[in-house]
Amino acid sequence: MLSLVRSVSYGGSKNYFILSATRTLSTTSVVNGNSGGGEGWLSKLLHVRKIEPTKDSHSKLLSDTERIYELQIHDVKPDCIEAYLKGYEALSQSLHQKSEFTELVGSWRVEIGNQDQFIHIWRYNRGFWGDPEPQDRNSMYEMRSYVLKPGTMIEWGNNWARGINYRKRTAVAGFFSQIGQLYMVHHIWTYKDLLSRKEIREAAWRKPGWDECVAYTVPLIREMRSRWLRPCSFSPIK
Repeated sequence: MLSLVRSVSYGGSKNYFILSATRTLSTTSVVNGNSGGGEGWLSKLLHVRKIEPTKDSHSKLLSDTERIYELQIHDVKPDCIEAYLKGYEALSQSLHQKSEFTELVGSWRVEIGNQDQFIHIWRYNRGFWGDPEPQDRNSMYEMRSYVLKPGTMIEWGNNWARGINYRKRTAVAGFFSQIGQLYMVHHIWTYKDLLSRKEIREAAWRKPGWDECVAYTVPLIREMRSRWLRPCSFSPIK
């Protein structure tokens, strides 16, 4: 998936609610790859598979341009959260009315992770993740963010194109950045609660092939972060 990222810091009296913000534009992707050989799990973990040189950019190979997504991350002043939510809901309704090309996909408040932080995804007009669609599951969500080693995006995409088959029921969306902090990947998953998250993640390890996906992608990661999210009242995804 293609992402365009830029970070913005706000200060002074012009901004009453937001301490800092991050915006990401992204499209979805389709990636195919062949499974690896018969190495043991530890050997796979210690070995990063090489990929053949290509004549196209990694972003072109991993994405199409049918849809653009914007990922917004806002750090809000604690005493302004109620006003922020009312203002953002009014903003989202206004944008829906003014443009048929702008659509709010989902809005969440971080419950575990960065406190007083809100995450929003907008769609502006395919991939192994598909497009996130409105749903009413009354669920919680996890956003896992990864910083990858430069030059490993294709290998990451190829492995996750297979790995996603083991977690389709809980997969919501996946993005990667192209402007701002490069080689940044975001995966969003849905769970009923923290207990179901634990059970689903443990069950994945009992499926042949999931260990291979983890073994081949862990060496590609420089750092990672997990956020536990609760949908906002006006979010199309709940």
